[in-house]
Amino acid sequence: MCLFGMAVVEGWDGRSGKEITDAALTHALNVMQDVMDVQAPAPAVVPVNDGGLQLEWQYPMLQIEIYIDSHGGATAWVAEDGREEDYNYYAAVRLSFALQSLRRSLA
Repeated sequence: MCLFGMAVVEGWDGRSGKEITDAALTHALNVMQDVMDVQAPAPAVVPVNDGGLQLEWQYPMLQIEIYIDSHGGATAWVAEDGREEDYNYYAAVRLSFALQSLRRSLA
């Protein structure tokens, strides 16, 4: 599979890293569509060795990580203003507000 110009195939990490699954990729695209507007900064897309992937926005004022497992399930972590929050589900509204805040900070 090619992910944003990078080949992600079995063993991509030099060991046992699995190819990113269609379920993970589909859900990642849906997440980005749900939480990002056209002016939002793009996330770093990081393959995970279980066939999932992670979307990351890392800035001094705000960090967001959305882990999408190989079956398409998602969890999120947000750190803002010295507070950290974990979500065992996909918190689209909270993440959308955080990205809007980030976009305003970067403007």
